[in-house]
Amino acid sequence: MGATVVGTVLGLTDVWDDFISWLPALGHLGTLLSTAIIAAMTLRMRLLDVVYTRGMVGAAGILGMGSVAAHVVAFHQWRPETAMMILAAGLVGITALVLVNSAARAANARADRARQLALLGRFSAQMSHDLRNPLAALKGSVQYLQAELGSGRTSHLDKYLGLMSDQIERIQRALELNQRIASVEPQLSVDDLNRLMDRLVALQRFAAPTIEFEAALEPTIPPMLLDCELLTPALENVFQNAIEAMPRGGVIRVRTALVGESVCVTIHDSGRGMDPRQTERALDEFFATKSSGSGLGLTFVKRVVEAHGGRIAIKTKLNAGTAVELELPIRAPAAPPSLMGKVRTRVR
Repeated sequence: MGATVVGTVLGLTDVWDDFISWLPALGHLGTLLSTAIIAAMTLRMRLLDVVYTRGMVGAAGILGMGSVAAHVVAFHQWRPETAMMILAAGLVGITALVLVNSAARAANARADRARQLALLGRFSAQMSHDLRNPLAALKGSVQYLQAELGSGRTSHLDKYLGLMSDQIERIQRALELNQRIASVEPQLSVDDLNRLMDRLVALQRFAAPTIEFEAALEPTIPPMLLDCELLTPALENVFQNAIEAMPRGGVIRVRTALVGESVCVTIHDSGRGMDPRQTERALDEFFATKSSGSGLGLTFVKRVVEAHGGRIAIKTKLNAGTAVELELPIRAPAAPPSLMGKVRTRVR
């Protein structure tokens, strides 16, 4: 409303100037002020759904002053017709650049949305897989119980009731675990990282008998606040990638070491490694180096490590193996704002 009033009143001075000789024509000033008011309110009320920083506003001011200077120089150096043609061509180029940039942003937003939907679809598929077997067992038990009750034989039904109770607990655990994996909500408890690594290495030896495992675990690592139920599948993903990188066998070296106030877990394989492009995108969602991969493994590992307050790094060289380094803080991490109220700490 203010912009409308200012623009209208000052714009009318161009008409009144013909009747009132002492009144200057202020139409151009009205256009400038009304545009400034609209721009200020757009920024203040965030009508474009964008937060503009002072640096962005300063850059826009410099661009505006540069535009004014370009106008002055153009009209001073060339005839008005030539200057107008040059300025019009520049305006068309800038407009085209803005439109292309807006189209690219919209395309990126649609691609991000598609990736999020695909991620939700994969989690749904995993949950369906986790629930299928216990539900089938429950259905079979219920059908058997109905048949037995109908025939009057009830003396040996206790084991089926126990089976049904076990399957219900499996469903509950699967739902809780999938919910936590989807949102990566750690439930921290005091645990032994070396014991977890030792158990995982022992399991991997049985799963991949053609692979040689070498473990060097720092014995002085103190108990840490961890969520082993989240860390276990994350570390299994790293081991699985390392094993698949060595189809003809090789060596996987596992190491834990104290680094200041953190513990560094390194899983190094002697496989084919990755080229610079693969290394750059290794932690991106849905990026996979094999046709059967989901592209969610290392992304999930990254989310779990960051939820613990740590970081992940990948060091690799083509045909020289890959090392995945996970740095986890020893003390309880400060929960980021997005996880406040979600991280629950329990001490065994």
